[in-house]
Amino acid sequence: MALVQYFCNSELKWGSDPEVFVVDGDGEILPSWKFLPPKEKAKPFTRPEIDFGVSAFTDGFQAESRNTGGWTCLQWVIYAIRLGLRNILSEAQKHQGAAQFTQENTPVVKKDYLENEPMENVMLGCSPSHNVYGLMGDFPGNPRKLKYRFAGGHIHISHFRHPDRIERYVKALDKIVGIYFVAAAAGIDNPIRRKYYGQAGEYRKPKWGLEYRALSNAWLIHPAVAHLAFILARGVINLVDADLDKLIPFGDELTIETINNCDVDFARKIVRANRDLLTAIFMNGIKYYPYSIGLKTTVPCQIKGLSTLAEKGILNFIPDVHNWEKNWCLNQAEWPEERDKGSHEWRLLCPKLFPEMLSVSVPAIAAV
Repeated sequence: MALVQYFCNSELKWGSDPEVFVVDGDGEILPSWKFLPPKEKAKPFTRPEIDFGVSAFTDGFQAESRNTGGWTCLQWVIYAIRLGLRNILSEAQKHQGAAQFTQENTPVVKKDYLENEPMENVMLGCSPSHNVYGLMGDFPGNPRKLKYRFAGGHIHISHFRHPDRIERYVKALDKIVGIYFVAAAAGIDNPIRRKYYGQAGEYRKPKWGLEYRALSNAWLIHPAVAHLAFILARGVINLVDADLDKLIPFGDELTIETINNCDVDFARKIVRANRDLLTAIFMNGIKYYPYSIGLKTTVPCQIKGLSTLAEKGILNFIPDVHNWEKNWCLNQAEWPEERDKGSHEWRLLCPKLFPEMLSVSVPAIAAV
């Protein structure tokens, strides 16, 4: 693989509408309609300096947060997600003091709720998606009969250089980001979810750009993992823009099977076999070129973390993985000072986990 550069589109804008479940003091799912308004009544909340357009609302059993704007800076995206999570948890704890987030994204909900709540609370709310492979999830039928509910972590992208390449973007995102997070989300993701929702190739095409819908909300557990998801996605979009997605050395069928079956072992084999390609995409996503000034002191530990997260999984990689309140600093009005100074989350975490300097040869991808 040639050691040359491919370029980063700094005009891409990013956002998200992640979903999350809250549990009560007994560990049971606390339905979000008990503490959040419906979407049409949700009011944006903000910080004084800048309007993030962030709101939080009930989406049935799960809570949903959405930022209506788009940001070129991924740290602003992470900040907006944090605002949504902070509001959700605050409202849940007003309702019940012991309420907390859970990493479950395919929980079983109480039968009493399914049988006795109004239909608007138990129905499955997602409107139809497109699928680049022509796949279609199972129709669940009567929502009162489906004991599971699902949470996704959708990535919103706009300001493309090539808006006519939407399906290529989705397929490349599947092959890199989708498969990577099958590996990283070991013990979190459940193939039952992908029978109905979040299958490989799932997307929407709103007027402003692309909503990539294959990911679960596993990346929401920690802001550093969320930041990494967007870094990889940015590198993938740039890969397609440079007509280099043809370098991905496996096809659609393998991608579909790995994602839809949540096949962790095979996903990890793919990540290992394509480590140079993944590293180059990561390097592009953080807007560094190989061997740039400062690279030797800032990047090697991040690359080590990139491999380790896929091999060990989020549950074994992130310290205090269950403590969302601590990891997202939700008990504080603002980020700690080090974050306010622009230290992106993945960069902030990796030197703590891998403080030693590593000898890493950073590959790039041939430009055209």
